Parts: sequence; C-alpha cells; structure tokens
Amino acid sequence: GGKRDYTIKWWDSRRYQEVVDHFRGKLLFVQVGEKGHVHEGLKGVIDLRGKTDLRQLVRLMYHAQGALCGVTMAMHPDDPPLPSFMGKARIMNSVEGFERLVRLVPSERNAICFCLGTFATMGVDIPATIRRLGRHIRYVHFRDAKGTAEDFVETFHDNGPTDMAGAMRALREVGFAGPMRPDHVPQLAGEEDGEPGYTMLGRLFAFGYIRGLLHATQPR
Repeated sequence: GGKRDYTIKWWDSRRYQEVVDHFRGKLLFVQVGEKGHVHEGLKGVIDLRGKTDLRQLVRLMYHAQGALCGVTMAMHPDDPPLPSFMGKARIMNSVEGFERLVRLVPSERNAICFCLGTFATMGVDIPATIRRLGRHIRYVHFRDAKGTAEDFVETFHDNGPTDMAGAMRALREVGFAGPMRPDHVPQLAGEEDGEPGYTMLGRLFAFGYIRGLLHATQPR
C-alpha cells in the first residue's frame, strides 16, 4: 500500500500475501499502516492498520520474536524541515536531531535516509554534512532544492544550489554503497501530466545525471 495520492509508491499486496501463506503456521505476521492510506487487508495476520503510531511500530519491531531478515530503519528528515507543520510538532529537522537519533540506539540497523533536497532547505553544506553523518547513511534521495524550509522550489540536478559532484564524492569517501534514487523531480515543459514529481522525462534526466556523476567521481 501507500499514500492515497501517490500510487507509484504502492506495493502489490499479493506479494505480501504470498509470504504470509508460505510461512503460515511458522510465523505470525502483524499488518500495520497509517490510517487514511491505502493498505489492502491480508489474510491470516494480526490486523493493526490505522491502530499504531510510529512509537508503537518501533516497539513492535523491537519485541518481535522472529524476522525474515534484518530490518534497517532509515529515517527521512521532516519535509519540509520545520519545527511544526499543520499543528504537529516535528523533530527530524536538523543535523543535530539526526546525530541524536543514531546516539539513542547505536546500531547499524538505526540509520539515515539522506535526502539531499530536504537537507539543502535546512541551509547546511551538503558534502560536509554527508561526511559528518558518514557511516549512518544507508539510503540516499539524490535531488536538489533551492530556498528555505518555509519557501523552497525543487530544482533539476544541474540547476540548484548544491555541489552535486561534491556530494557524490563525499558519499564515496564515507563508503556509501546502498540504494540511491532521485525520488521526485520537476516536470519538463511539454511533458504529459502524471503523478506530480514522478513524470518520466524528468526522471530519465535525473537518472542520467546521477549515472554521469557516478562515472565522473569513480576513483582512478
């Protein structure tokens, strides 16, 4: 499932059901999901959809007696990185907040999703921040944005304030070897309407730019 207005991020519930069926009688699964999002019900599980907050989810995972594989939690910064949004307090809006996060539970499974665009709207130096958070970065959203947390615009990779080549070099320096994606991108002029932030031509440009930086920064 996923957010109701972003179908491109939905997961096929049939794949989950196959896993549940395969381990029936050996593992008991718990299904969770935020209320208001799209999460098709699974059979043979404890249904807690819309009944758990983030703290309760972490507690469930911590006390789980069985797991198919090691699960790494990679925290994405609040987007936009404001101290409050729509009347709700937010805490993952600064580099110091992420340093506190990894100190609270010093484990390789407690990691960071480094979203360049969101960190850029915090007003920080991106390559320096990558080196600062270093080994805790396990997932990267490689995109850019200009402005502040209160007023920003997402940019193409070659048209924003961030030294993207410097960011890629910093990721190599800290030994990052995890997944990387452009996440969402601006829409090109003349491109057909689609899911906002996920239209094809902008994503093709983004992937090409990322591949070019990977080649250009490769150690010689």
